[in-house]
Amino acid sequence: AAPTAIEIFEFFDQLELPIYEVFGQSECTGPQVLNYPANDKMPGAYKIGWAGPAMPGTAMKIVPETQELVYTGRHIMMGYLHEAEKTAETIDAEGWLHSGDQGEISDEGYLRITGRIKELLITAGGENVAPVPIEAGIKEQLPAVSSVMVVGDRKPFLTALVALKTEPDAYGQNSGNKLFAEALTEGERIGSSATTIEEAAADEKWAAYISAGIAAANDKAVSRAQTVKRWVFLPVDFTVMGGELGPTLKLRRPQVLAKHEALIESVYSGEA
Repeated sequence: AAPTAIEIFEFFDQLELPIYEVFGQSECTGPQVLNYPANDKMPGAYKIGWAGPAMPGTAMKIVPETQELVYTGRHIMMGYLHEAEKTAETIDAEGWLHSGDQGEISDEGYLRITGRIKELLITAGGENVAPVPIEAGIKEQLPAVSSVMVVGDRKPFLTALVALKTEPDAYGQNSGNKLFAEALTEGERIGSSATTIEEAAADEKWAAYISAGIAAANDKAVSRAQTVKRWVFLPVDFTVMGGELGPTLKLRRPQVLAKHEALIESVYSGEA
């Protein structure tokens, strides 16, 4: 499923109704890491935006080359029934289960999932790039932005598709073109009179706003290969009805690439 927005965790935490995150898979018979409240036997573990520390008796680490989360312990399955080859692909010779998820581990030992190996972009220069952290970094810098998708598989550099926040329709989908919420607020702040996506796309103030936010996100990148060089406004936000989002609001990257192929190529050719 799609990750829960950090604002939701913060909202409920202010009401003293903390939401405890957890990460696990069927292959480990349930949880691997989890946040939990304090009790009379152990102190609590709770950090907003992180899935929690590893359960006692288990171990986990991040593979440097791919940022994949791998973990081990007595809770790991014996294997897939009658599928020895698939089992060998999932559990290595040292007993580490390869989750297929990318993540990071904090200094305190908390895990945060950042993406999927299948989402990994491999640039024309052979660099492995995880798009989800880059997209999150851009959105953090730009409150007016609803959606970002980084493109760059087999490309010479990264580009970004950017959708502004728009007024939701009767189904709660951002399928229209009228700017909404933070998009209007930020527009006023930068001195723009644009009220639609089309007007914003033609406004130099909006172009400067997005470029500055992406530049700020790029300053935090761990390498030059993970910086976004160009970007373009999307004519409409990602929606379930449009096919770009799944039922759980997870981004369907192949569908987006196919739907906006011409727009993406125009960005790389310099025409957009």
